Amino acid sequence: MFVKLTTLVSLLLFIGTTPAQHDDFDDVLGENAVCEPVPVEKCRLILQYNETTFPNMLNHRRAQDARNDFLTIESLLRSDCSYVLAFFVCAMYAPFCDADSRRRLPPCRELCEASRRGCESRLRENQWPFDCNELPPYGTEKLCVGSNDTKAIADSLKPLSLKLFPPNPNDLSRPQNIEKGSDDTLGNPSTTNDECPEPLKVVSNDNESLTEYKFAGLDGCGVPCPPLPNTLPDDWFFDRTQRDTFAPNWIFTWSVVCAIATFATMLTFLIDRQRFGYPERPIIFLAFCYFLVSVIYIAGYGGLAKGSHHNVACNGHVGFLHQRMIAESVGCAIQFLVLYFFTIASALWWVILTLTWFLAAGLAWGTEAIDRLSQYFHLCAWTVPAILTIVVLALRKVDGDYLSGVCFVGVHDLLSHNVFVVAPLLACLLLGTFFLFAGFYSMFRIRSKVNSVNLGIATKEKARLEKFMARIGIFSVMYTIPAAIVIACLIYESTNRSAWELTQVACARGGRLAAECKHGARPNFAVFMAKYFMLLLVGITSGFWIWSRKTVESWTAFLFRCRCVWEEREVTVSRTSRAESLSKTTLPQPRPAAAAMGSQGYLSAPVVVSDPQLGMTVAVTGVQYAQPMQAQPHPMLVGSLKQESILKKQLQQESDV
Repeated sequence: MFVKLTTLVSLLLFIGTTPAQHDDFDDVLGENAVCEPVPVEKCRLILQYNETTFPNMLNHRRAQDARNDFLTIESLLRSDCSYVLAFFVCAMYAPFCDADSRRRLPPCRELCEASRRGCESRLRENQWPFDCNELPPYGTEKLCVGSNDTKAIADSLKPLSLKLFPPNPNDLSRPQNIEKGSDDTLGNPSTTNDECPEPLKVVSNDNESLTEYKFAGLDGCGVPCPPLPNTLPDDWFFDRTQRDTFAPNWIFTWSVVCAIATFATMLTFLIDRQRFGYPERPIIFLAFCYFLVSVIYIAGYGGLAKGSHHNVACNGHVGFLHQRMIAESVGCAIQFLVLYFFTIASALWWVILTLTWFLAAGLAWGTEAIDRLSQYFHLCAWTVPAILTIVVLALRKVDGDYLSGVCFVGVHDLLSHNVFVVAPLLACLLLGTFFLFAGFYSMFRIRSKVNSVNLGIATKEKARLEKFMARIGIFSVMYTIPAAIVIACLIYESTNRSAWELTQVACARGGRLAAECKHGARPNFAVFMAKYFMLLLVGITSGFWIWSRKTVESWTAFLFRCRCVWEEREVTVSRTSRAESLSKTTLPQPRPAAAAMGSQGYLSAPVVVSDPQLGMTVAVTGVQYAQPMQAQPHPMLVGSLKQESILKKQLQQESDV
């Protein structure tokens, strides 16, 4: 009995006890708090009310956390030191929720004091974990659950307490799997090494174990949704600050940088598509893939920030991360589909990039020759990821990732991790590296021949070709190094995950002071952060191809074209309006001052008006103007002129004779 109550009190101290330890207990429900059913059926029978709210008096944020925690200490309540102990503990786990007044009611101080009087003397060093003076007493302005007549409550609850929590002499002994003299006080006496510890046990709403979940080889075990329940140690897997604060912010930051870099690469391609022909065209598709990958990680961060109900990696029905797809996991399936499909597609597009670079540098293929194979490139790059994605979905091997808040494959299933993640990425890395070195070898061989023999190639053209090939080679190397580090991190995780899980099961079963928990294998947090960073760095380096003077020229020309189009549109509108105003103008008719002299006449015809401001001419119709007319000589004058000419010719002939 002494061991049981000591374990109970130590557990309650470990999970942080109650908000009632604050001087001024706030019983008003929060803005988003709602009343919901009491998650523990036995507590509903003890308390005789059906609704509670979360967080409760023990700071459990979800009903699943409270249910799992209560299962951990349920056997410890089989004590006869106080028959109000079960009522008091249930009221702490499930405080009464009044929907009308929007208040939660803690247990009365009298219940706490009665439980302490009956059980404190049997506790180690007589340490009672609750400050009863900070709970509201019965009959004051602060409402509470209970009464000041604790004897009557004990008498009324004794038969029900004995029925729900019958004393069992076998439960009073210390578990055999805990070494004698161990400082562990948080062990679960009802759990053996072959059973899932209560904090990790996945149960349905009907309190049935879900055997499709598996953790450390134990059926019905899983990883709770973030944040972890208080029944698990703070350093479970990783430190709480690293796990719940640093990791999400780290992944989110680099996801945003990757999204910006890849989006800039795609925009540059859209404004100058002729610039990105083969063999560099796969860089654009590589950037597109990593843009969508970064968007999924950003969405995962948003789900973590909003809580477990908005986290698609979490199965809200049971409070554990997804391990097998269910009908309600549509959001998780879509997130996995995009993330996994484009992760594998990006690896294949890098292989295609190194292949096209080898064809251009090693076999001297031209852009048009490589472009004729583009349909086969697309067929391979999109079909293989689609087939793998369909297989994973058909096998329902989609898992939820605690650190990133996204759904992927192989997060908890080691076989799926090796088959669907490590194997494809490693194969693409090796194949792409082969084409990369083959291209380097061919490029240096051709370069040495060109330099030794004069082939009639201009020096400027040779320099430009070498610069172009070198840029593709540098980009390929910038992909190879981060991709190799990612695969190394995945292999590190694959080889050590089983040992990590066994350690965490020991921590969940025996507490942080258990020997297996203190000295067991633990993952390196820096390796996991390096994995996410290097994965997104590959997308960031795609912007290396546009870090050049030609990109500045492309954007300058694009902005200039946009400006010219806008100015031309404004000029066209101005010309149209001015022309319409001129076409409606009627010029004044000139006065016929010279009409009497017979040297002018009047004509009616269109007039062409020139406007220097518009740089154009406009025809104006219906205008009369004076047009000069050529004067005709008199007939008598014409005859005399002819006779004079004849006489001159005759005189000239006589003088010649």
